[in-house]
Amino acid sequence: MNTARTGSRDGSPTRRIRRVTVPVRLLLLAVVLTVIFPAYIRAAEAQEKVPLVAVVIKKKFSEHQKALDGIREILIKQKIPCRFAVYDSTKGLDKVIRIMQIRKPALIISAGTTATKKIAAGIPGIPLLYTMVMPSGNTPLTSRPLVGSTLNVPADTQLKVFKSVVPKIKKVGVAFNPAENKKLVADAKKAVKKIGLTLIAFPAKSPKDIPKLADMKVDAYWVIPDMTASSYPIFKRIIQDSIKLKIPVMVFSRYHTKSGG
Repeated sequence: MNTARTGSRDGSPTRRIRRVTVPVRLLLLAVVLTVIFPAYIRAAEAQEKVPLVAVVIKKKFSEHQKALDGIREILIKQKIPCRFAVYDSTKGLDKVIRIMQIRKPALIISAGTTATKKIAAGIPGIPLLYTMVMPSGNTPLTSRPLVGSTLNVPADTQLKVFKSVVPKIKKVGVAFNPAENKKLVADAKKAVKKIGLTLIAFPAKSPKDIPKLADMKVDAYWVIPDMTASSYPIFKRIIQDSIKLKIPVMVFSRYHTKSGG
């Protein structure tokens, strides 16, 4: 979990919350690549072929590139032979899916929610390893050979860290799409009572439903993995308002931290 730059209403110096998680995703990838993937490699080797691994990422997104570099490092250390075909998901997912349907890789690795959803629905039968996917009950990730990790950290863990770094906060605002994060927010509302916080939630079916930070009447804001509430335009607006109002903001990824969180 990554957290955010914080400021206080009294103008005290800005503080930054440290990352408190270990690289769990890379550990998961190591397990998958050394336990599950070799079965598909053996089948390919029996035909004297080096298995093809198709990787679908946003090439300009540094976090996706780091995930790919980590996977490559694991494969090299484990001496697993394979060849990579890397596709940029921003260049048209439908075209990428058609190419993979023809090439039939031994394994598909996807980063990001949109790419993972489309691949899971469009290429059945090929094992899928996914990462950096926003947690959602609506994501069709149960009908194929697959494993992966979501951007999901227990709400009470995140809010306890937030409170420990900014002890004076009382009212924490959070915007969310009920279709994606109804349960997460409901669990968070129960959890915050134990740590002396009040969670003020703002359900939003579209970005236009999310109020301005000044209108939320909160003294802190929590950004959660949500396709609606954490989209770049909304996040940028929240950060700009938080700087003006000196309201601390907690975010969930290094990308958001570098972007101003």
